[in-house]
Amino acid sequence: MSHSGNDMDPQSSSDSEQSVDGVPEFEYKIDWSPETTAGKLCNLLDEISLACKKLRPGYKPREEAWTKTEDDLRQQLKDTPKTMVAVVGVTGAGKSSMMNAVLGCNIVPTSGMQACTAVATEISYHAENTIEGDVSFLSRDEWQDELAFLRDDLKASLEKDAAKPGIEEAGSSISAVYPSVTQDQFMALKDTEINDLDPRITNILGSTVHISADTPESFLAEMCQYVHSSGGDRRRKERRVGEQGRNVGASGALWPLIRHVKVRSNAMALATGVILVDLPGVADANAARNLIAKQYMKKCDKVWIVAPIIRAADQKDTDFLLVETLKKLVTQMKMDGTYDEDAITFIVTKCDDVSCSEVIASLDDDALAELDLIENEQTNCKAEIHAQSQIQTTAAASMKDMNSQLRKTQRKLKALLSGRDASTVQQSSKEPVVDMEPQVNTLQPLKDSKKRESNEEGPPSKRQKKADEIVDRRLVEVKVAPQDSINTCKDMIKDIETSLSMQQKLWYSTAERLDLLQRKTFTLQRKKIIFCSLQRNEITRTRLIAMFRATLKSLADASMDPVNLALERNDHGLGTDYSAITLPIFMCSSRDYVRITGQIEGDGEPVCFENVEDTGIPDIQQWCHALTIGARSQAVADLLIDIETHALSVQDYAQVVTSVTPEVLSVFRKKWNQDCPENSEEVFGVAQQLLTDFKPVVRNCVKRLQDVFQGTLGDVCATGAVLAVEIAEDVLTNFYETKMKSRWQTFRAALRRHGCWKHDLNDDLSYPFTSHIASTWAGVFETDLFASFGEDITERIRAKMAEIEASAPCGLKDAVKVQGERAVKEANATVQKILRRARLAINKEQKEISRSLSPQIQTRLTPGYDEASAIQGRGSVAAQQTSFREFLEENKEEIFQDVADVVVRRLSTAAEAVGVILNTAVAELAEKIELSVALLWEGPTDNMQMTTRKQVIQDMSTIVDKLRKLSDQDSNEEEPGDMKVED
Repeated sequence: MSHSGNDMDPQSSSDSEQSVDGVPEFEYKIDWSPETTAGKLCNLLDEISLACKKLRPGYKPREEAWTKTEDDLRQQLKDTPKTMVAVVGVTGAGKSSMMNAVLGCNIVPTSGMQACTAVATEISYHAENTIEGDVSFLSRDEWQDELAFLRDDLKASLEKDAAKPGIEEAGSSISAVYPSVTQDQFMALKDTEINDLDPRITNILGSTVHISADTPESFLAEMCQYVHSSGGDRRRKERRVGEQGRNVGASGALWPLIRHVKVRSNAMALATGVILVDLPGVADANAARNLIAKQYMKKCDKVWIVAPIIRAADQKDTDFLLVETLKKLVTQMKMDGTYDEDAITFIVTKCDDVSCSEVIASLDDDALAELDLIENEQTNCKAEIHAQSQIQTTAAASMKDMNSQLRKTQRKLKALLSGRDASTVQQSSKEPVVDMEPQVNTLQPLKDSKKRESNEEGPPSKRQKKADEIVDRRLVEVKVAPQDSINTCKDMIKDIETSLSMQQKLWYSTAERLDLLQRKTFTLQRKKIIFCSLQRNEITRTRLIAMFRATLKSLADASMDPVNLALERNDHGLGTDYSAITLPIFMCSSRDYVRITGQIEGDGEPVCFENVEDTGIPDIQQWCHALTIGARSQAVADLLIDIETHALSVQDYAQVVTSVTPEVLSVFRKKWNQDCPENSEEVFGVAQQLLTDFKPVVRNCVKRLQDVFQGTLGDVCATGAVLAVEIAEDVLTNFYETKMKSRWQTFRAALRRHGCWKHDLNDDLSYPFTSHIASTWAGVFETDLFASFGEDITERIRAKMAEIEASAPCGLKDAVKVQGERAVKEANATVQKILRRARLAINKEQKEISRSLSPQIQTRLTPGYDEASAIQGRGSVAAQQTSFREFLEENKEEIFQDVADVVVRRLSTAAEAVGVILNTAVAELAEKIELSVALLWEGPTDNMQMTTRKQVIQDMSTIVDKLRKLSDQDSNEEEPGDMKVED
């Protein structure tokens, strides 16, 4: 339910886990995966390698080529594709708790540990049973820079006594690292003196601490020594006296010094290549950590946005999350070339926190009808509880009367047996009697309750007096001999006990029924809570998807121009169908998942959900595998092609046997072999001739790329720069009024950090530019920029093979034709690999350039930041704002035009870099083709080689058949959502 609905359902977890005693087991393995195919490929590669050794080719280039190919293929087998996911969200969103639940163990520090929200934490898979971690610390220079910022912040804050928030922000890191140093002492110390305060701090700067543990508990305990925010507080009493007599240098906390953390565990959710990166918000207070967070965002392939259900379900917060966050995120991912249907995932946490009364107001008629069934059951249950309680109360009253009668009769009987006057027993008898009346208003059995009667009876009640009078009257009326009176008492006692027993049975049966009804009441209330929670999940999902679609539509409308309009149209001339766009959304309760599965001992009972599937965590675990299936399947498909190509080349070598005389072969070889005579101006060898033919193709490809970049993107970048100039001052005003929230300390801190403090002004200023060019930019890079390159290369190869065939002697023409066709086929596979390399290279440059816009703007605004920051004294904040605004007004046209020009120049340079890669790749291709042609003049040296070749031909045919069956099997295998899971 947590990620279902008609909008998006990447995985179904209904059959994804086996249960033992009702508790799902998380330790599982995927029954089918690309990894199983990769294992088979490794075995086939071993067989090919053995065949190559048997053939013993005498041609050295061929031996080297085979060896290099095998090494490359084995490296491909080792390099499992990775999918890096950035996990982002506001403080308190439950990111760390969600990740711990997904991992199946608590290894990520959660709330209360300051650094867990301040540093990037990368979590990846390894097959070891231990949990490994690396805590990297800031370098000495980075810490010095941070101390300089903190000193400036404190200095500015101390100028105004009322500026407590600013002082706290500036001093929190200092007091944590140097807990015994006061703010005044810190301001008085020099940098060298600060470094000498604590040798432990000085020595750890620039280092990396490795942590290894066998259990999550011990790992987290070790990690907390470095990341716990109270580390400094625990040591505040550890003081030493400095050389000048002041108390300084107590051993403090280390969390402000942490650069980033890397963790490796055998969590099965990560086994297929997902790397989760728990990221703090960008514009971190620490410049070094801020840079690392931005670098991670650049490297990440996917983004998970995490928000608590209370915030995600609120209309205003939903608007903020999607419109503000998603607009920038989608724009940047389009610029990076990483945006697709599963690029962004929304994870809503704390779904166990629900108020039924608030949810009911939002339910539709169908949901209300279903809820009415539950509430009707509750009403019926309450009515029956009331009725049963009445029966129990009546039974208890009857038992009380009977007990009173029984006690009176027992006293009369005792008096008769002792020979005393029975009429005097009421006042004189103090002996205890058996009380057979259970406690009223209790559901516990009689044997578990204390007897209410004591040896010292109090005054008789009215009901008891009445019962005694009845017994006295009955005894008086029976005027018989004492023995008859005794028998009459015994009969009365027997009758009373029989009636009392019946009332007791009625009371206990009613008590048992009430107990069942109370349990049913609890179950129905839990059912109502679960129903309301799941209904709220669906309502929130619908709202989030609607807002997401509206956000994409607004982005498209904002950047619409003739070029974008053409890209927006599909083959039918219609615009994008936004109603078909989906957003992967997961609703989860980490707390209930952990409690249901017993992940943390003694954590209590779940507060909402009863089934682990309803917590949504299993769906997120499956989603981790789904995110990587594309990359893993592509990697295995590439391996299948490459190994088959290698097997066919070995087979070709073994098959080619010509009947041409050695003399004729020698003449043919001299023309096409790579060995050329000295001082010859003629180009010899197939490889050199092909390379000569390939170079113009590469130059033309680079030129086409530059023309596309300069023409299409150059124009739209120029327009984007004009737009950014027009609204730059509005962006700055919004930054002053909303982002800084009129706090002068925050504004000054932003100036000192060149616009990047809690929020990045440079990103805000660059956003109009990037949002305008994003659609066109993405459209250009989504087109096949290298299609004509592949066609031209293949055409050159065919032409060269035709030339070789034309020059072949008569007895060799058929063999040359066959080998030429094989060479072209092998070359086509290699060309596809070259094109993949070229696309990866251009996409890397695309991301690098797109992420450089904000830093470029920051660099050009640095003089303005510094000039404004230098203004001090009364009224300086207003003067600083005016100074920076004037600088922006004077320089904005030049700044944004320069940024646009730099983007185009970098694109041109990127095209040239791709040209270098292509030249290297086609040179390797030319060598491969020459090796393929060289088969024509290589032959077996003896009869034993002939026998070996025949065996190798059979072996390679078998291997190729196996490879093709594997390829068909992988393409027809079950979808990721149908993955079966076993213990």
